[in-house]
Amino acid sequence: MSKAEAVEHPNLLALSCLFSQQLGLTTPAAPLTADQFGEMVETVMEEAGVKRPGQARTADARVVRMFLLMARHSYQRMLNPAPEPDRGLVQKALSFRSKGPETKSNFAQSRCDEASACRRVAEIERRVPEGATVLFLGDDDGVSPLLAEKYQVTMIDLDHEIVQWIAEVAPDVRAERCHVLQTPDSFTGAFQAVVADPIRGMEAEWFLLAAQKCLAAGGHFFWADHPDWNFAFPALQFQAEKSMELLDCLENWHCYPASIPVSEDETSGLGSEHQRFLELGRLISLWSNLYIFRKRVDCRRS
Repeated sequence: MSKAEAVEHPNLLALSCLFSQQLGLTTPAAPLTADQFGEMVETVMEEAGVKRPGQARTADARVVRMFLLMARHSYQRMLNPAPEPDRGLVQKALSFRSKGPETKSNFAQSRCDEASACRRVAEIERRVPEGATVLFLGDDDGVSPLLAEKYQVTMIDLDHEIVQWIAEVAPDVRAERCHVLQTPDSFTGAFQAVVADPIRGMEAEWFLLAAQKCLAAGGHFFWADHPDWNFAFPALQFQAEKSMELLDCLENWHCYPASIPVSEDETSGLGSEHQRFLELGRLISLWSNLYIFRKRVDCRRS
């Protein structure tokens, strides 16, 4: 999508109207600027009592805060889309994914779109030499098959359906069922790159510990996360930087669905505030950044 096409994105006006209605303002005839919309988001957050992270003390409050912040990120991305990856690679990702299982809430799975998966591939290929060993700590996004032709790829996941799917579509990928905290000793320092799009929460520390264990000195860690989605991220980043150097942060690089499946009957029974929240979920996406770390050569295993 070009920037000219992005300006015409219908959700820009819909979001402008939704937030104007929430604040009791006149409905705009044209989309707000990014700054105007951002100010509205700040006002709604203040009225909801979740403007500062410390105010969101319950799980529900954290979700409300996260959705409001993601509305701002989505609005900015509608105006300035992320780079478009190679179309052939996107078609390949679509083909692989058509054979994949549905995402499961009990495994906290949330699958980014195909373009996002391909942007991740492009960054790995740009920074990791061909033929290198690459470990995926989970892969419900289906990224590992896209690298199988150029790298020695291993993928572990606790969901046996993910393992089966990856093994079927990409026989060259070594796919195994394994918890990230139970990787074999043979994995220690064995990989030149580790890739993770972990659970949003302190459980992401498991993936970080696995990456620190499995990365060779000088190896790259590609980590998808976002401080506005994961309240624990600042603490996790602090821990990561004890043994790794942050090379880059590609902001709002991966796009995920935000909508909550609710029937019309269920929606009609909700109050106006809940209905607006559901409408917000239909109009926005969730976003993660891509953090790229390099393990320090002089770092011992954590």
